[in-house]
Amino acid sequence: ITFTEKTRYLFEINKGITEQSKPHAVNEFVEQSDRRVPFENMIYIGDGLTDVPCFSLLQRFHGIGFGVFDPRKKGSPKKAWEQLAFPRRVVSTNAPRYRPDDELGALLRAAVKQICLRMDTNLGAASQRR
Repeated sequence: ITFTEKTRYLFEINKGITEQSKPHAVNEFVEQSDRRVPFENMIYIGDGLTDVPCFSLLQRFHGIGFGVFDPRKKGSPKKAWEQLAFPRRVVSTNAPRYRPDDELGALLRAAVKQICLRMDTNLGAASQRR
């Protein structure tokens, strides 16, 4: 899929759009408070320049982006670092390995925990205001 479609899918998730029969619903205005999944609660994993718009979108709204590279390709880690990590588009670049003892797996679990703790704190604060 194209980088434009990838970005559109993030907005569909953000706005809670599930009906594919309404292709332009993604362009309708939805208040931030009414959006189903805030960008700050999203984690995006991508492997190249077509993912940069999604990384930028999530970075702008405090989501988390991780870059991955093919460890079998010569120069792939360096290229991923130059294109994604060095310009600060992602938190890190790693081989796409997600087991508990793999670096990306540990980073993803930490990111999920961070989001959950923030959501729990926000929910607790909201219930105290009522």
